[in-house]
Amino acid sequence: LRRQRQMCKETVLGFVTEEKEWVLDQFAGSFSLGEAALLNERNAICIEINEEYFEKGKERLLSAKSRSR
Repeated sequence: LRRQRQMCKETVLGFVTEEKEWVLDQFAGSFSLGEAALLNERNAICIEINEEYFEKGKERLLSAKSRSR
């Protein structure tokens, strides 16, 4: 189910943005939108007020960045 949700976000990003455009996620939470952006050649600004979520999300984005190379 998690992979299906991620694929859905990636598909939507493909429809509403072009490569290298910016995506704003003002309530980042798990940073899944930021991850989808990175994996699909988009730039992302992710905002999260909860420090615990932010730290987990930062790790998720670093992992996605290494996978996208």
